[in-house]
Amino acid sequence: MKKESTPFISIVIPAYNEERRLGVTIDEIKGFCEKKNWPYEIIVVDDGSKDNTLSVVKEKIKKLKDGSITAIEMSKNQGKGACVKKGVLNAKGEIISFMDADLPYSLDSLALMVDAIKNGFDIAIGGRDLKESKADISYGILRKISGRSYSILIQLLLFKGIPDTQCGFKTFRKDIAKRIFSIITIKGFGFDVELLFIAKKWNLKIKRVPVIFTHSHDSKVKLIRDSIKMFIDLFKIKNNNKNGLYEYSVIGSTLINCPLCDHNSSIPLFGIDGYRVVKCEKCSFCFLNPLPSLESIKSFYSDKYFDSSNELSKGYSQYRNMDEYRVVTFKKILSSIPWKTKKKRLLDLGCGEGYLMEAASLIFDHVEGIDISHEACEKVKEKGFVCHEGDLNDIAFPENSFDAVCISDVLEHIPFPKKMMKRVAQILKPKGELFIITPNIDSFVARLSGKRWISFKFPEHIAFYSPSTIRFLLNNTGFELIKIFPVGQYSDFYFLLPRIKKSWPKIGKIVEFLLRTFHLMNIKIYAPTGGMGVFARVKK
Repeated sequence: MKKESTPFISIVIPAYNEERRLGVTIDEIKGFCEKKNWPYEIIVVDDGSKDNTLSVVKEKIKKLKDGSITAIEMSKNQGKGACVKKGVLNAKGEIISFMDADLPYSLDSLALMVDAIKNGFDIAIGGRDLKESKADISYGILRKISGRSYSILIQLLLFKGIPDTQCGFKTFRKDIAKRIFSIITIKGFGFDVELLFIAKKWNLKIKRVPVIFTHSHDSKVKLIRDSIKMFIDLFKIKNNNKNGLYEYSVIGSTLINCPLCDHNSSIPLFGIDGYRVVKCEKCSFCFLNPLPSLESIKSFYSDKYFDSSNELSKGYSQYRNMDEYRVVTFKKILSSIPWKTKKKRLLDLGCGEGYLMEAASLIFDHVEGIDISHEACEKVKEKGFVCHEGDLNDIAFPENSFDAVCISDVLEHIPFPKKMMKRVAQILKPKGELFIITPNIDSFVARLSGKRWISFKFPEHIAFYSPSTIRFLLNNTGFELIKIFPVGQYSDFYFLLPRIKKSWPKIGKIVEFLLRTFHLMNIKIYAPTGGMGVFARVKK
C-alpha cells in the first residue's frame, strides 16, 4: 500500500533484541491497517539492540519501498519510555498508537481505540482488568505481587481510576501525544504512569478498552531491577509535578523544535504558571517549549514596557531612574572590549532608550539604534541619535552597512535567533565586530538562584544561553567567537534588593533589615547579575 503524504495512523514500536518476532509483528500491523483502509506509518525505534533487530526492519523497508516503515536507531540502550518518546515525536499520523514488538494484544482493540479517538476521546488505553478483556496472564507469584503493590502505590501517591497502567497498548490524538511526550522524563517502564498522570492532571478524556492479551514468556522485564526503578519513578513524578513540569501550557502556545539545532526532543527542566523551560537533548540549548504565540510575545513590548508596575515579571519599573547607572555600566563594559573598529559605525540592536548608545558614542564616531518600541525610539532621537523603529528585518539596511553591532539584553527575547543573527552578519562589514550581553544560564548566580533566577521572566524571556550554546549559535550564523566574560551592572540597593528577595527570600529579609538599619540603600556597587558579555567577529 502506497504511503499517503499524511498518514491517518502512526504506530510506534519500541524494540530491543526482537529479531525473532518483529518481522511477523510488522506484517500483521501492515495487513490490519490495509484491511481497515487506513493510510499508515510504522515507526520502529531500535533501543541499541545487540541482535539483528535493525536489520529486520531495514529489510522490510527495502522490500516494501513505499515509505510506510521507518527505522529509528538509538545510539545506546535507553529504555522503553525513551524509545516511545522518540517515535511519537517523529510521528506524522493524525492518530498515534504504540504497542509492544511481540504484539501480545489482538489488533481488534486498535480499532476500538481509533473509534474512541474519533468519538472525542483524547486517549484510549488497553485495560487487561476489564470484564470484557481476555487475558492469558501466566505470571509468577512474585510478579503478581509486585504488580499489585505497584498499582496500590500509584493510587496512594498519584492518581486513582486506572488499575492497569502498564498495558503496553495506548492510542492518542496527535496533538495530545505530542504535548504529553514532549515533557516525558522517565526513560524506562515507568513512563506509562507518567503519561497517565499528566493526562489526569490535564483532565483529558481517557477511554479504557478491552483487550485480548497473551503473555510472552520471553519478556524483557527484569523483575527486581525494573520494579525498583519503577517504584523510584513514582517519587520522581511527584517531584516533577511539584516543580511545575506537568502544568498545561498557556493557551495558544505551540510545540517547537530546538531553535538552534532543530532537534525535536528535549528534557523538561521546570515550569512556572504554564510556561516550561526545556533543554535540547542534542545541543543543550534551554528555551520555552511550548512557545507562546508570537502575537502574545509582541504584545509585551508596548509603550508600557519601560513603565511596568512589576518589573520582576515584566519590563522595567525603574528604567529611567537608573539612567546614570546604566550609562556608567555600559562605559565600563564597552571599554574592556578590544575593538578594532573604533571611530567607525556602530548599530545598537534593541537600543531601548539609548543608554548603551551614549556610552558607545565615546568610542565610535557614528552610532545608530533600532528598537520596536515607538516611545523608546523617540527618547533616543531626543538625545540626538539616529534611531529606526521596527524589527531588523523591517529596515532595509544595505549589506556591509556597519563596522560593529551591539545586541544588549535582546537575544533572550528572540524565539528564532538564527535568522536575526544571519541578518546581522549581512549588515556588518568584513571582519565586522559583534558584542552581545545576555543572561548566562550556567552562571554562578543562575545556579545559586535555581528557578527563582531573576532572568526567568516568562514569557518575556524565552531563550537562555550558556557559553557553549552561544558559541554554537555564532558558529552557525557566520561569526567567530573571540571572548566570553561575566558582566554585571552598577546599581543601588533600591534596585538590587527586590531581585535578591525574589531569588533568595529568606536571605533577602536579612539583607533588607541590615541595609535599612545601617542606611545603606543608596550605596552604589557593581553587582554580578549572571549575565555574560560575548565578543565576536564576522568570518567573511
